[in-house]
Amino acid sequence: MKIRNILMLALMLVLVLVLFGCGGSGNSNDRQSGDDTADDDADDDLILDDDTSDDDAADDDASDDDAGDDDASDDDAGDDDASDDDASDDDASDDDASDDDASDDDASDDDASDDDTSDDDTASSLPFSIDFESYDLGDLPSSWYVSVTGATTIQVVNFSACDVGGKALEINDGTNGGDHGDAEYLLNPGATGDVVFTFDVFYAAGAFGYAGVSAGDTSAAYLALDATAGTFSANDYSDPPTWVECGSFAAGASQHFEFDILSSGTYSVKYNGASTACTDLTTQAGAGPTYTSVWFSESATPGQGGIAYYDNITGDHLSD
Repeated sequence: MKIRNILMLALMLVLVLVLFGCGGSGNSNDRQSGDDTADDDADDDLILDDDTSDDDAADDDASDDDAGDDDASDDDAGDDDASDDDASDDDASDDDASDDDASDDDASDDDASDDDTSDDDTASSLPFSIDFESYDLGDLPSSWYVSVTGATTIQVVNFSACDVGGKALEINDGTNGGDHGDAEYLLNPGATGDVVFTFDVFYAAGAFGYAGVSAGDTSAAYLALDATAGTFSANDYSDPPTWVECGSFAAGASQHFEFDILSSGTYSVKYNGASTACTDLTTQAGAGPTYTSVWFSESATPGQGGIAYYDNITGDHLSD
């Protein structure tokens, strides 16, 4: 009896073990700790990424929910900057959409500190306008460079004739070879790009002089005015350089001239608002110059000279 009872107890134990599966194979994906099968993060159930605290599927950043970029703290979808919400550029601190500057909100240029939209300059001498009405009579102020030889004089005077009127700059040159005068308005810090300069002139009979725009030691525009011949000409610095006769003008009356200068290295002369034969001439300065002065001069050639008046001098960027 004892042996049979022992055998019965052993059989019941085997049945219990079989029924309750204590030695079974179990589940191959243990989800009790939140560990998914394809990545190594501890706290989420995604199978595609390896971050620990967010639920995005396709990127590896730690704290945001965007799907396509790797930045840590913002919710834009297509760029890699850390602290702004623009979509298509990589700058760090502004919200413009298409440029890469750091501290301004313009949309289409890459300068760092100004808010213009179409140019890359940060400081310019343009625009300016000089009608001499605020100038004292006599010598020009320090914004001008003046050089005279012989009997030539350069000064601000009262002059009222035609459209010039009020005060004007007078260059009174003799006819001897040593008589010469230059008056140069200095552009500081300078100007770049496509620009326009205008001025009014009144040439007395027999006067001969020049007007132009400098870019350092080179010329960006160069005009000669001959009141005796009644013509004006511009210098074309193609190969070889040559003077091109632009048109005619009358002595004893106010005339208006304009230089349109392109940064590509060409310039055109307009007379009283109209185009002339001096169009698309080559500058000596070449492409991309910095314009440094506007100047007016009377000739030192024997037999030439006379009196010339200049007024209403302006400079600006050409409109698009």
